[in-house]
Amino acid sequence: MEEKKAIEYFYEIDDLMKSLGLKYFLWYGTLLGAYRDSKFIPWDTDLDIGTFQEDINYEKLIKELEDRGFQWKYKRRKPMPPSKGVVGVAVKNEKMINCCIDAFERIDDYIYYRSVGDCAVFPKEEIENMRQIDFYGRKVNIPQNTEYVLEKLYGEWKQPIKSNHGSNYTGFNNNSAYKKPKDGDLFWWAK
Repeated sequence: MEEKKAIEYFYEIDDLMKSLGLKYFLWYGTLLGAYRDSKFIPWDTDLDIGTFQEDINYEKLIKELEDRGFQWKYKRRKPMPPSKGVVGVAVKNEKMINCCIDAFERIDDYIYYRSVGDCAVFPKEEIENMRQIDFYGRKVNIPQNTEYVLEKLYGEWKQPIKSNHGSNYTGFNNNSAYKKPKDGDLFWWAK
């Protein structure tokens, strides 16, 4: 991503989420770049944020996105029990940057996350507890135990790894940090 365009886009998304009263947090490659490098990852291709499903008024969010010139893709994803699995991607064509707005669901002692092709379950306290950092002059939320989350997402996350598709850098880590539950559930569990 071109940093200047990414920053402008981030400001638009930040303003929009705050105007709707939606508490959001940085996720995936955006979290990794903000925490490790204090900037966007130059070869990342999108902005990733998370919010909690029960906090979202989807009609209001989609209307606000459209009113601000965004196109909304993936209004709903196929449910993955027990999570409803809702996720969205907002696009503003002149910036050519996607913003993945991932909806997390609280169920009992866990947070369920499902995105395009990825799913995970985290202990509730690892995602729900937030702290703020400064990111391009804005205060943003990140998981309190950021290093735990990054380790579960990426394995060895401290050393930048550039790949053509980003799978080693902006995708789920498929090493032993995840295990499939024995009951055949489709979620990957962060242990």
